[in-house]
Amino acid sequence: MVDYETIAIVLHIYTWIVAAVIVTFIGGIGLFYQKKFNVNTQYYLFLIPLLVLLIAITPTHLFLYNRSLIEASEALGGLMSLILTAKLYFHMTGGE
Repeated sequence: MVDYETIAIVLHIYTWIVAAVIVTFIGGIGLFYQKKFNVNTQYYLFLIPLLVLLIAITPTHLFLYNRSLIEASEALGGLMSLILTAKLYFHMTGGE
């Protein structure tokens, strides 16, 4: 028998790990831009949503499985990465 709930949990964790890799990549772009053009991009702030996505989501899936806590941590990590990405974009393009 296939346990579809376990498969769904594994795919959900995998999806957010991929999202954490994307956040890391965007932070790396900020670091590159800072080193190349000598402009303070505050790339280190991307560690906050990365930690939220990796540390807050994976243990809640593996040990607690509290659905509201999972959704709140996902929303917080996604919103923070969206805000930081938009901030980096506007900083790199001159606010246009």
